[in-house]
Amino acid sequence: MSESAPQPSKSSASGANKSPGSGGGTWKLDLMNGTAWFSEWFYRRLQWPVQVNRKKLGDLQPHLLAGGWATLLQGIRAHLELQAPLDAKIPVQLPGGQVEWWRMQGAVERNAFGKPMYLKGSVRDVGADERPDPARPDPADPQT
Repeated sequence: MSESAPQPSKSSASGANKSPGSGGGTWKLDLMNGTAWFSEWFYRRLQWPVQVNRKKLGDLQPHLLAGGWATLLQGIRAHLELQAPLDAKIPVQLPGGQVEWWRMQGAVERNAFGKPMYLKGSVRDVGADERPDPARPDPADPQT
């Protein structure tokens, strides 16, 4: 039996499994077993070796700058618990040292009983023009 994370189905209505035309990537989190899947966009951007199958959301954590991990987790939690849109802007340090701002968006997929099963989404580099203003409260942050 293979231990790799299941690949997303190609029949998803959300379109989260297809690479966006804007040059971004896609990701999927299996909420039942905690495994994650990342498109090749992540492997290219973060220079992850393709021989190493990244299977945890936590594989992103070492690349996120101050507050980035907390912002992502808070966004996921608010989406799952409060049905707030998952739309997080996070600072990411690439292997060469340069910093990018990524916009991670996603939506939960529930089973017939309403139980959250998967969280699927897209990611793209939004560049310096869309960096969040630290003086302005984030509408997705339930703390503000």
